[in-house]
Amino acid sequence: MAQERVDKRWQDEGLEKYATEAILGTLSHYGPPLDEAKFKALIQDQYPLELAVAWQDAWKGKGQFTLFPAAAFPLLWRRLEKDRLSPSEFAEALLGTMTALTLRGRDTKVGEAFAAVNAVRDRVPKEGEGAQERFVAEVFAHFSEEAWEAFDDMAQELAQGGFGEDARAFADLETFLIPERRGVAEALVEAAEGKRDQAVATLTGITKDGSSPEQRMSALDALLHLDAKDEVIAHGLPLLDDAEKREDYHLGMGLAEKLAELLREKGERRRAEEVEARLEKLGEGHHRAHPHHP
Repeated sequence: MAQERVDKRWQDEGLEKYATEAILGTLSHYGPPLDEAKFKALIQDQYPLELAVAWQDAWKGKGQFTLFPAAAFPLLWRRLEKDRLSPSEFAEALLGTMTALTLRGRDTKVGEAFAAVNAVRDRVPKEGEGAQERFVAEVFAHFSEEAWEAFDDMAQELAQGGFGEDARAFADLETFLIPERRGVAEALVEAAEGKRDQAVATLTGITKDGSSPEQRMSALDALLHLDAKDEVIAHGLPLLDDAEKREDYHLGMGLAEKLAELLREKGERRRAEEVEARLEKLGEGHHRAHPHHP
């Protein structure tokens, strides 16, 4: 008896209508053999889209089945791992909240939307061995570029619209997902409410005393967003020193590029050239440490 499989209509009709056995049968037909037990074992240390990427090397599906694993694995997680929150489930709750906030004023029950995402939020893996960071990365892998931009701007737009309470609630959600924005998201809400000087002071403090280089860099990006260019230069150069000492090439190169551009805008050619020389050295160091990276 032939193994049950998904037909070509799945892209138009969705996968929900197909039996788990058919989905597993299709995955086994175009890729390595897979049953419920093997799938559960694989996802003990991988999230669905991580697994889909790893699966691609051995995947033989073409046409309508080229990207089948990326659709199948999140659905199988929901069916077979009901006690564990799926990144796609959290992504749906977050997008639902964002939609409700965007449509505010049109009889949308915003409070209920926050309640739903906050309930799901309690099931997000806690920090430890990168578990939460990897989970959140997979959540945002379900976002389009437009959705990511909307997430990035949501708290500030709410504040500008006069919805301060919702703006702060969203900033809290934002910093839960992206810890390096703690204090930064809240400061941008303050700036959107007209308290720019207070926000700049808060962000300047974070650039000096942030809990991590990433948080300090996030504060610098926010200062640049507020057009506080002198503060970015003054507090970005010490962070560049720190990145060089720690051989944090990615952070250092991104920061050096921004600083050099700002210095050239200010007409400080010599200082800009000095930073560009440091940028070149960082690039060389990155190549030595990671010769196969682009």
